[in-house]
Amino acid sequence: MVFLALSATMSALVMIAASITFATYLWAREQIPTFENARPEDPGTPAEITGRCAQRSCNYLLLGSDSRAGLTEEELIAFGDDEHIGGENRSDTIILVHTEPDQRKAVFLSFPRDLWVEIPGRGMGKINTAFEGGIDGGGPQRVARVVKSVTGMQVHHVLYVDLAHFQQLVDALGGVDMCVPYPMYDELSLLDIPAGCQHFDGRTALAYVRTRHQPCDSVPDFARISRQQQFLRAVISRLLEPGQLFRLPTLVPDLLGNFVVDPGLRNPADLVYLAGQLQGLSTDAAEFRAVPSAPSSTSVNGQFLSTVEIVQPDADELFRRIREGRPLGEVGATLPQTPPSPANIVVA
Repeated sequence: MVFLALSATMSALVMIAASITFATYLWAREQIPTFENARPEDPGTPAEITGRCAQRSCNYLLLGSDSRAGLTEEELIAFGDDEHIGGENRSDTIILVHTEPDQRKAVFLSFPRDLWVEIPGRGMGKINTAFEGGIDGGGPQRVARVVKSVTGMQVHHVLYVDLAHFQQLVDALGGVDMCVPYPMYDELSLLDIPAGCQHFDGRTALAYVRTRHQPCDSVPDFARISRQQQFLRAVISRLLEPGQLFRLPTLVPDLLGNFVVDPGLRNPADLVYLAGQLQGLSTDAAEFRAVPSAPSSTSVNGQFLSTVEIVQPDADELFRRIREGRPLGEVGATLPQTPPSPANIVVA
């Protein structure tokens, strides 16, 4: 979602007024929070986050953590504080955004948070635990290494947002319009909305993308991915509204201050490059997929764990098509026991 806010806004700025763009980038250079991108100890090992896009494509890793920093007292009571979740932050939202400048398209690849993978230096574990250590403790680099190992795709840039800043980011956009098929209530995420089309503010949007306990959620992790993808498409639509162009000079700083990026993405030249890649991107040019996977389980030290395992050969075929810029077809468009993602349903 942060990526969409940045890319669509930057693209519009480049097309509208170079002077506004330049001024905004000068502000961004001083204000955008960054994390330290430590290089591997072995000089011969490629960097997990290169900070420079490839000639044909660029991959952006979106990380949304469960950090409770900045939440209200009511939200802390409902969600629990960081100590209640074990004292470590995890990246419960992991999305690899693959862009191709020549084709003016982007693929949003979601990873189930319980995906059972090999984590460097730690052995097998759920992919969201790769972020343990946090934004400044090697979390982004470790997740990037896992993503590359699984997909064969190098991560060029990382964008990170926590729960509180996610809400602020949505509010900076003026909220988004969403349609839901039935009333939804979840006391754990503070979600309480009626059926039908409605406007989500930041608080409601956070509750919606976090909920995992709806009556029809046969596989909660998969159902949440579907809702997150629907929300991302709504964000794209919101950013492409003509009325948004008039408030870009104030909108961009409000957006940029809500996320943390790798040092390479803070550079104005890299932001301009990103805008150039995505100029002309529309909702029709965005494809949403999830890593082909299925519910599973394992036992660790005698403890039963509910996990998700990668389904082959579907997963490798999807990764290959993305890397080679080939049509994706229906691979990864649906997950077991989960309706098709609303983000992939074409409507008039």
